[in-house]
Amino acid sequence: MFESLELKYQSNLVLRWFEKIIIEVAIVP
Repeated sequence: MFESLELKYQSNLVLRWFEKIIIEVAIVP
């Protein structure tokens, strides 16, 4: 259970990081 919770948190973190990069790339040009 703890592992799945940690995995869920990690995937959420990656999603936020990916979203942040997309926003930055969209704003820069």
